[in-house]
Amino acid sequence: MKTSHQRRAESSAPGCSLPSLQSFPSLDSGLPTEAESPKRPALDVAFLATTSNRGQSHEHADTTHGRKRETVDERSVREQLVKLLEGAHAHVTLEQTIEAFPVDQINVHVDDIPYSAWSILEHLRLTQQDILDYITAENYREPEFPSGYWPAPGTEGSEANWIASTAAFIKDRQALQTLAQDPDTDLTAPLPHNSQHTIFRELLIIGNHNSYHLGQLLVLKRLLTGKRIGTAAR
Repeated sequence: MKTSHQRRAESSAPGCSLPSLQSFPSLDSGLPTEAESPKRPALDVAFLATTSNRGQSHEHADTTHGRKRETVDERSVREQLVKLLEGAHAHVTLEQTIEAFPVDQINVHVDDIPYSAWSILEHLRLTQQDILDYITAENYREPEFPSGYWPAPGTEGSEANWIASTAAFIKDRQALQTLAQDPDTDLTAPLPHNSQHTIFRELLIIGNHNSYHLGQLLVLKRLLTGKRIGTAAR
C-alpha cells in the first residue's frame, strides 16, 4: 500500500481520492500587477520550466549543459508563494467562500456528490496541518490514509466544529506563509524525511490542493444557496 508521501510524488497532494465535480463553474483569474524590486540574492530555480515575474528573471549560461538557466529574485519567489497560499489572485479565498455559508446545511449531500461541505473543510484542515508538520516537525509521523486526512464516513460537524476547523486552517495557513516569507527558510534544501522533497515543493502542493478543494466548497455553496459570490480580485 502506498504511503501518502509516495502519493505526493504522483499527484498534486495527499489524501485526494474523491472525484471532481462535473460542469465546474469557471472562476475569474488574474496575474499580480505590482512590481517588486530585487532585495536579495537570486534563487536558482532551474528546476522550474519557466518564470514569468515581469522582467525580474535573469538568464545566465549553463556551461555544463550548453543551455541557458533561469534565476529569479528570491524575495519575489517568497511573496508569490504567500499569494499562492492565500489564493486571492486566482480564485476566492476560504474567508470569502465561508462568508454567509449556510451552516445549517454543512452536512447535506447534494444530489450524487459524495461529500458534504463539512467533510471538505475538515479535509482541507487535516491535509494542510499534515504538510505543516511534514515541513517543521522533527519527529514527524505520517497519518493513516484516509482516516488521517478525512473525517470518518458518516461523521457530521456542528457549527462549533465548522468555526474551529476554519480557525485552525487559517492559523496553519498563516504559519506556512510566515515560513515562506522568512529569509532564513531554505526553500530548496532537502527535507529530512525525504531527500527529494523541499519546502518549496510542499508549499506548491498544498497551495494547489487548497485551490482544488476550495473550488468544490464554492460549488457546494452555490448549489445550497442558489447564489454566486464575488470573483477573485485582480
